[in-house]
Amino acid sequence: MEREIIFRAKAVNTEMWVYGDLVHNQKVTKEGLEPRTMVGGYEVYKDTVCQFTGQTDKNVKRIYEHDILFGGLHYWLVYYDQDECCFALKDLEFECGQDGVLNTSYAKKAEVVGNKFDNPKLLKGE
Repeated sequence: MEREIIFRAKAVNTEMWVYGDLVHNQKVTKEGLEPRTMVGGYEVYKDTVCQFTGQTDKNVKRIYEHDILFGGLHYWLVYYDQDECCFALKDLEFECGQDGVLNTSYAKKAEVVGNKFDNPKLLKGE
């Protein structure tokens, strides 16, 4: 099964979310060449780049890295676990809560309620 690879990020000029391919290139300035990050043809803030996880929530909404999910009694932050090479969940309710892997069975029971950029108050402990 092939996974759709899509990114989203906040556009520098409009602060709106844009979607598409991720490109790193350079722009010409008076000082010379400067690196820039682009998504869907728009220059974006590099720190807001989020990759689509390949999963959808119970409302068939795409789940992206840095989204906040609510499922059961918990809020979870979606992140990419470099060590395990997978998208994972960080429990935002309890400091001692365990991280888990984002899998299809959990995704279908959860709901995207925001993301860490637009809804920082949902992060509680971060």
